[in-house]
Amino acid sequence: MRWEEKRRSPLPSWAQVRIEGPNDVARTVAEIERCGLGQAAQLTRFSIQKGRIVSPTIQQAWQHPRVLKMRFFIQRLLPLPDVEFLFTSHDLYEDPQLLACTHAPVFAISKTSQNAKVVLFPHVEWLFHWQRLKRKLQQQEMAWEQKKPVLFWRGATTGFTSRYPIVQLSRKYPEEIDALFSSFPQIDEAVQRRLMEENLVGQGVAEEAQAQFRYLLSLDGNCFGGSFFWQLASGSVVFKQDSDYQEWYYPGLSPYVHYIPFARNGAEKKKKKRWPETHEEECKGLVRSAIKFSEEILSVEAMMAYADYLLHQLI
Repeated sequence: MRWEEKRRSPLPSWAQVRIEGPNDVARTVAEIERCGLGQAAQLTRFSIQKGRIVSPTIQQAWQHPRVLKMRFFIQRLLPLPDVEFLFTSHDLYEDPQLLACTHAPVFAISKTSQNAKVVLFPHVEWLFHWQRLKRKLQQQEMAWEQKKPVLFWRGATTGFTSRYPIVQLSRKYPEEIDALFSSFPQIDEAVQRRLMEENLVGQGVAEEAQAQFRYLLSLDGNCFGGSFFWQLASGSVVFKQDSDYQEWYYPGLSPYVHYIPFARNGAEKKKKKRWPETHEEECKGLVRSAIKFSEEILSVEAMMAYADYLLHQLI
């Protein structure tokens, strides 16, 4: 469906977010600057005036790659009515000091469930990569029976405390779980050496190559699990770690319909891994539901329609 047609179509009920409260952008900017919190906020003040984008900034956030991609994305939505809004280039906007200074909705790519001041916005920084990756996944589509019956994950040491216990399970059940760290941000050399000694380190694997495995893990990093959105389109069953972090499309998903949930500490991981072995038809149905959701909701056109709806809510 073309963008113009998607724009005229009603959104699913779960996506019809109500933005309540004031949109006092000027007061928010003034208070954050007065409190010296500009660097912590990483806010960009977007203003649409007469069909053009005007963007005064706080702390030079305008040069952040995420903000540059956001500007390009908003340009694709034009024409829009005159509107002003705030966007943070951080993954999260949760600091209590910042929230106390905030008198307008802040668009962000993630939040915790109790944060009422953040409005979830699509992760536009990934859109360009996502379009290419989606084509690769479609070109390399593999039948369920051809996929390796292994639970697979590769990723970074971000969110180390939540990822480490899960990765350890791959040493305990090597024939069933292949989960290894492939890059090492946010840890020191001593921890990296320990991981290597424990044989918890492996080569990175491209996303499209991970689709050869029947089961994929989605693990939280610093906040949400960054692979979850593309894993839904992989044709594999996704095991998603329970999390308080949300992205914009999560309300449209249901456990055991689109993915299989498991406890954050991995305590039930082994038991959950065995469930698909006796529920193969349910797994195939789950995969079909996840792919359908990805095609209908995680398309660029659908994300544009959702963003367009949010911006009109601010008028």
